[in-house]
Amino acid sequence: MKYNSEIVKNAYRELEIDLISDLNRMAYNYLTELGYTDVDQNRALYQFFNVQKRKIARKPRNIHKSKEFICPKDYKEAFNEFEMRAKNGDDLNVFMSEKLKEANYNDGLLNDWNIYHFHLTRQFRDDGWAKRSKYLIFAYVTDTDLYMLQVYKHKDNHVFAKQELVEIIHKNWPEFIEKNHFKGKPCVDIDEKGYNLLRKANISTFVTLNEDDCFGSIGGGYMSDGSSTEAMWEENKWKRLMKIVEKTIIANMELLIDLIKKEAENVTNCFRIQLLWIDNEQEFTLYEHNNEVVLQINLEKNQFRICDWLYVLKEKIHLR
Repeated sequence: MKYNSEIVKNAYRELEIDLISDLNRMAYNYLTELGYTDVDQNRALYQFFNVQKRKIARKPRNIHKSKEFICPKDYKEAFNEFEMRAKNGDDLNVFMSEKLKEANYNDGLLNDWNIYHFHLTRQFRDDGWAKRSKYLIFAYVTDTDLYMLQVYKHKDNHVFAKQELVEIIHKNWPEFIEKNHFKGKPCVDIDEKGYNLLRKANISTFVTLNEDDCFGSIGGGYMSDGSSTEAMWEENKWKRLMKIVEKTIIANMELLIDLIKKEAENVTNCFRIQLLWIDNEQEFTLYEHNNEVVLQINLEKNQFRICDWLYVLKEKIHLR
């Protein structure tokens, strides 16, 4: 997008900036470098957050088991190995569905109830992914802890729509879903077959445990096309932030020009600003191509500064 101004100091200024496109490009590059082959250039930002929601970060976790948790005797060794890997911070993603390799895949169980499922096995394929197993572990996962809910047979009817999973969370760790609790409000009773059919049709539902306990959108929910509502919220949040940064730059263009003049000779009246990276939700680092300077903006403090090129080199940033 190009913005022209002749208001300030009677000088003509031209600014080319499209931070949303920059952010989308960064998401596209990140996912393709990770090996995802189904990345859509027009949906890359959503796909980035969809992948982030589904992937489990490698970090040590404390293990907890529900009072109802039962592991089949013949699978104790496989369970112990999985538990050890979780405690050590090993990669748990290899125990999940290989659909995790697809950036556009929507995990209905995760989006609906925020529950992960893992293959309970010690057998792995040549590519490192767990082989399809007879049993699945269902768990609630946070950054620091992994909560084992139950183990079910993979072939159980409607295994990914068992209302008992939500009931186990409510009985053992009710604080996890308290924000999703609709007390005293009538909800329609739905059986497992009904949950399964509605989820396949991308229809959000409530879970009714009894007449006083009704829960909804535990995993953020999903849109009519199956897309994760949570991932779309994140996408829209960052798009709004990019527009705020753009408006801040436009409103303070003369100040930025004065800062650029201190670092560059023969400053042009045409500026092309590109997003380099995001430090946090308030700080952003950008590159102005025509005068070859790096800018940092802090929205919270309403501060602007010019960075040394060494700062960029240390961060190993490659302009594209």
